[in-house]
Amino acid sequence: MSFVRKLLNKKIEGRLGSKGANECKAQPFLKALDWKALEQGTMPRPYVPLLAGETDVRYFDKRFTSSNAPLSASEFDASAEVARTAEAAAAAAKKAEFKERERERVAKLEAEAKAASDAKKAAAEKADADAKDAKAQAAADAASEAAKKVRAAQKKLRQATDLQEQRAAGGELNRDQKDKIKTIPKLQAELSELEESAAQLEEASQLAAKQRADEVAKERALKQAEAAWLAKDQAETQRKADEQRKEEEAKRGGDRGMVEQMKKMDVVATMELLGVEKFNFVAPDWR
Repeated sequence: MSFVRKLLNKKIEGRLGSKGANECKAQPFLKALDWKALEQGTMPRPYVPLLAGETDVRYFDKRFTSSNAPLSASEFDASAEVARTAEAAAAAAKKAEFKERERERVAKLEAEAKAASDAKKAAAEKADADAKDAKAQAAADAASEAAKKVRAAQKKLRQATDLQEQRAAGGELNRDQKDKIKTIPKLQAELSELEESAAQLEEASQLAAKQRADEVAKERALKQAEAAWLAKDQAETQRKADEQRKEEEAKRGGDRGMVEQMKKMDVVATMELLGVEKFNFVAPDWR
């Protein structure tokens, strides 16, 4: 107990063996040992197990003889390498998954921003189109109203002309009818002025309608061209994304394949050691 306590001293400078191995050899607990014979290997063994053969492992704990854990330094290094490779592959997969989520998040934000921009652009385009349509409709309404006034003036003039012809034929007319006949020159002047104005408004209406139709056709052509370009750009982007995804999947598949291959190699090496070579660390005399 004294020997063990000295070995377990928390202070390094007071711990047994801190001043060299001779300090341990001088302890009463180890005083009976023949250190020279021990170093030369001539000291009789205190206990020699009886073995049925080189593969007899009755004196070993079953958890060590039935375990698939590496039993040599090289195997331990190989197992550690497999673990590191698996850990690196898992980290790479996690990183790829994070990058994929980040790409999806960025794509979602970009899509939302584009949708908002497109909505704003569409609203502005609609307001502009509505204003142009209203302008063209106003020109058409003005031309239609002028045509109505022309028809009304033509009707009045026709009525007055009919009364004039009736009087020329010897018909009797009242005072109002005679007054209507007197307005024929004025009605003719008004009709001429209205017809000229109506012609100008009709020409302006047709020009506005033609301009609007040309603008609509041009806008439709631009939208079709933009849609075609956008579809081509999206197809190219999707193609590049698919190629990148395939490369990443192939890389991850290669990493997994390498890990599985190393695991298989580790298992094969362990199985080979289940023979006599598994116990090379047992001293020949003890066998």
